[in-house]
Amino acid sequence: MEAFYKANHIRIYNKDCRFMEELGDESVDLIATDPPYGISFLGKDWDTFNELVDPQGAYQKKKGFKKLPRQNTISMTEFFIPIWKECLRILKPGAFAFVMCSPRADVMAKQVSCLQDAGFQVNFTPIYWAYASGFPKAQNIGKAVDKRLGTYKEGKPTANARFGYNGQDKHYNHAKITREFDAQSPQAKALDGSYAGFQPKPAVEVIIVAMKPLSEKTFVDQALKNRKGIIWLDDGRIPYESEEDKSQATPQGRCTGQVYDSMLGRERKEFDRPEQKGRFPANLLVSDDVLNDG
Repeated sequence: MEAFYKANHIRIYNKDCRFMEELGDESVDLIATDPPYGISFLGKDWDTFNELVDPQGAYQKKKGFKKLPRQNTISMTEFFIPIWKECLRILKPGAFAFVMCSPRADVMAKQVSCLQDAGFQVNFTPIYWAYASGFPKAQNIGKAVDKRLGTYKEGKPTANARFGYNGQDKHYNHAKITREFDAQSPQAKALDGSYAGFQPKPAVEVIIVAMKPLSEKTFVDQALKNRKGIIWLDDGRIPYESEEDKSQATPQGRCTGQVYDSMLGRERKEFDRPEQKGRFPANLLVSDDVLNDG
């Protein structure tokens, strides 16, 4: 197997998922992946599967954005489970897989189900990545009403930035022009400003955390055997901004706990605060300045 890039013990291979068949059993320490979601993002073929199932159950080839059937979870299962089974084979016992996923409830639920059906343990809290702005794709109901009634008129053109400055891998595109909507019919005016379903602009990506089951009885035994089934959370601690920030990490800068005395029974005592390495990491990743005021 010729590597695309080599440096010390690092090997990078530019191949698709079928390449995993050439890897040995239990030879991989971690999987981090952003697979397609099957929702035809921006009409791109890479975000659809080879075959999709329409609502009547008949297979239909990809034919472009408007002619694709709605996302179907049956085909998603058929697409992913063989891949996740192969991922499970090459991972070491207790090794983790971090799988990026759409926050859409149906896609996320099915992806978790696929991972579980393939044999992964999925009883972990996901990681949530908050970025600046995704691409809104909600249907304007007022505009749709005018088009149905034949009263739609094009408004004045405006620039169309498809992505925010810090979201969706920093794609930015002014190439296309959109037009402002000016409702014409009474029905459209009554529904002006409404959109189909619930489609706010996406601002969060979900990272599903899955683990290959342990080969040992406990996490301690697994860690001693192959250093898997564990996360080095201390390495991800958030540094304190100041001494004041450090003092606020524990209530009033003090630590208390219950102790048991054979004569006095249980009582609460105050202890010296242990040296803190930083705030314990949370399951939230935030792009720079996204949650700042303003």
